[in-house]
Amino acid sequence: MYSDSLTYNHSLLPPEKSSLFKTLIQVQDEVFIGGKTYFHGNAKDKFIGTPIVQKSFVNDKAYCTSIFGNKNLTLKSWSAQPLPIKHFDWIFFTLLFCLLSMVLINFTNRKRVAALVKSFMVPHFTNQLIRDGSIQKEFFTYPMLLIYFISMGLFAFRFLIHFFNFEPSMLNGFKILGVVFMFYMAKYVFSVILGSIFKTKKETFEYTTNTFIFSIVTGIFLVPMVFLIYYFNASLSSLFLYITLLIMMLISVYRSFRGFLIGLNSERYHLYYLFLYLCTVEVLPLLISVKLLMMYYLSRF
Repeated sequence: MYSDSLTYNHSLLPPEKSSLFKTLIQVQDEVFIGGKTYFHGNAKDKFIGTPIVQKSFVNDKAYCTSIFGNKNLTLKSWSAQPLPIKHFDWIFFTLLFCLLSMVLINFTNRKRVAALVKSFMVPHFTNQLIRDGSIQKEFFTYPMLLIYFISMGLFAFRFLIHFFNFEPSMLNGFKILGVVFMFYMAKYVFSVILGSIFKTKKETFEYTTNTFIFSIVTGIFLVPMVFLIYYFNASLSSLFLYITLLIMMLISVYRSFRGFLIGLNSERYHLYYLFLYLCTVEVLPLLISVKLLMMYYLSRF
């Protein structure tokens, strides 16, 4: 008994007729010989004396039907489908960087961040920030402004993909981030130049401080919204995109209204010049951006 159990088995295959599944697999073995397909089912890989000829063939004689087939299903119709937008890893890690930066800044400068949010809601707190010192010279505001550039760039990138079929590549994404940064800096420099021309440096400083605060708070709002836009399903992503776009438009109108109030508080600032200033700084860049987008969209057709 012990010697039988220790006998070395040269065959690695299970014994003949060991299971129905083994027999079924052996019957399905196919051999192509002389232009015909045959079956063989010997465990030692030797052809049986009389090969079993396959009963049915498809158009190509080199292939034969099998019980593992698809019941001869054929394609009746097809249509081109757009590829889904891929979620690039660089977007996730960029948003993660913004989120961690926000948490760290809020932990180290909780009172100043709270003061920024209050000044966004009530103009009185903006004047208090200006009296306490220039908020634009505090170090923690620059990482917050960087968060605004990144979140605004990602939102604009998703906006272009959704409405203008913009190519969703990493290179184009970084181009949009660069355009957002250059647009903000050009607007700031242009405001300072206009302040020098109209000799309203004090009002211009208040206006740029107001824009600075609005940008930081907008970045805080955009980070979670951009995450929802990119990483939810298609229907919810579109819904969050439209909601964010609507809120951004309301914030822009509110910011312009605050800028209008800054001009009204100045006795030397005539209402005509105030209207001209706001149209030049706020409306003109928006019209130029819309014109460039329309030119880009029409050039694709």
